Amino acid sequence: MLAVILALVSALGYGCSDFAAGLASRTASVIQVTLLACVAAAVLVFAVLPFAASPRPSGVALAWGAAAGASGTPGGIALYLGFRYAAFSVAASLSAVGTAGFSVLAGLRLTRLRRAGLVLAGVCVALIAAGGAG
Repeated sequence: MLAVILALVSALGYGCSDFAAGLASRTASVIQVTLLACVAAAVLVFAVLPFAASPRPSGVALAWGAAAGASGTPGGIALYLGFRYAAFSVAASLSAVGTAGFSVLAGLRLTRLRRAGLVLAGVCVALIAAGGAG
């Protein structure tokens, strides 16, 4: 049950921060918004890490975590640019489907159900984009 609660809190945090950063990117520099988001995330991680990790992560695990965080920066820039120039519903949907699709493809086990899910997700993004409201 704790895992479900933590996942919901994580989803809420990502959703709220992306929405706020998307709104900010419409009036401020996308680079500034992204850097502020990255710094805020790093501060939060370093504040929570001593209490959340048991046993303490190894140096290798911390290095992988840092690399993952740094690689998210170009994705953040792309997302906030999408929010700046497109409807939120289109940019957010495309970002979510692209991220999920990449994760599925990275698993290297593309079953029929996963392929069907990717196709259905693509169709849903196309339908959202065709709606034009945003």
